[in-house]
Amino acid sequence: MVTLDPTTHTYSDSDDVTYQSVTRFINKFVPQFDFENKSKQYASKYGLDVQDVRDSWKQKNKQSTDFGTLIHENVEHRLRHKQLPANCMEPSVIEDIASQLESEFAAGEFLLEQIVWDKTHMMAGTSDVIIDNANTFSIVDFKTNKQIKYSNDYEDKFLLKPVHHLPNGEYFKYALQLSFYAYMYGKKTNKTLDRLSFFWLKRKNNSYDNLKDSKWVRYNVPYLKDEVLDMLYHDKQN
Repeated sequence: MVTLDPTTHTYSDSDDVTYQSVTRFINKFVPQFDFENKSKQYASKYGLDVQDVRDSWKQKNKQSTDFGTLIHENVEHRLRHKQLPANCMEPSVIEDIASQLESEFAAGEFLLEQIVWDKTHMMAGTSDVIIDNANTFSIVDFKTNKQIKYSNDYEDKFLLKPVHHLPNGEYFKYALQLSFYAYMYGKKTNKTLDRLSFFWLKRKNNSYDNLKDSKWVRYNVPYLKDEVLDMLYHDKQN
């Protein structure tokens, strides 16, 4: 059994052996954002103080992360208890996604915040929802970031080897994330994958406060099993 320490965000098993997270593993194959130089360039371009720019970017990132965490907690509570949580940000938004899932996957068992792992590769991750059926399963995640892009308009247009054929956009990075979950869960249960998808919360003006005009947009993603295996092999060789 593998568990997650919420304070350190690390996975470990009953022998206290640490597992690498899926997200951190995938980030090895993503061109890294040069925070130091980019912030200097931005500050110079707009006549701002470099430290102010960096502090502002960090604050925006924290705000985005905190918002995403709250939305996830709201949806999880609703699905577990069949009622909206007391701290619900916008009841209609939470009820919308919960009722969609309950309707579409009525016959399946909902496994919420499900930890999946692979001891061979010492890797683990947490899926928002796995819908388990007798012989098949589906995986659903929720995303609340600013945008979903299929490609990158700037430099570093593609991911790194051996997945350098995939564009460096949120869509493909999330497809890889869900594919890793599917690979590990399928390997553990010997069940067949039905579908992979994530729902993105599209917010008017990217507001964190007024969600009344927000809507969930569904993205179905392919199972990139070959890419998963290539990444694992490449990492082992290096």
